[in-house]
Amino acid sequence: MYTLIQTAKLNSLDPQAWLADVLARIADHSVNRLDELLPWKWKLHAEAAQLSQSSLSANFWLLAMMQCCWRNSMASSRASLSARK
Repeated sequence: MYTLIQTAKLNSLDPQAWLADVLARIADHSVNRLDELLPWKWKLHAEAAQLSQSSLSANFWLLAMMQCCWRNSMASSRASLSARK
């Protein structure tokens, strides 16, 4: 256990976060891809996942803004149509 903790620290990881994630995922993880759970590769995977998550958040925010603008333009169109009648 000491070796695992020290290896995580040497790779600038929070040992508790790394171990918790690895223990949660190891049962469903493919045997052929166990090397992805090693600290020096886990860090890259975690950074990629975080980047992907931030990209999803940005896309969600953009979609929400587009919907808001679309609703406002529809409301304006309805108002101008009502004024013409």
